[in-house]
Amino acid sequence: MGIKYEEVKKMVTADHRIFDSHLDITTERGFGKKCFPKDLLALKALFKKSKVDTTLLDAVWKKNLKIRKVHDWEEIPFAVTKVQKKSA
Repeated sequence: MGIKYEEVKKMVTADHRIFDSHLDITTERGFGKKCFPKDLLALKALFKKSKVDTTLLDAVWKKNLKIRKVHDWEEIPFAVTKVQKKSA
């Protein structure tokens, strides 16, 4: 497609709400750090409380736990709670 990652990154980060660090990529598959795991688990909790099916979100979380070797969010204060880590 001829798309250059650095050019897209520059355009996306022109939005002041999106920081450069949100677009850092690594060779490891899956997602980590603080925000996305926290937000996914919060969304799952909200869905469950509202009696909305969480099958897709459950599958995404389980797959990420399986393919991502480093669960860095577990070491970040307030990223996820112990209850969420165990029940997710």
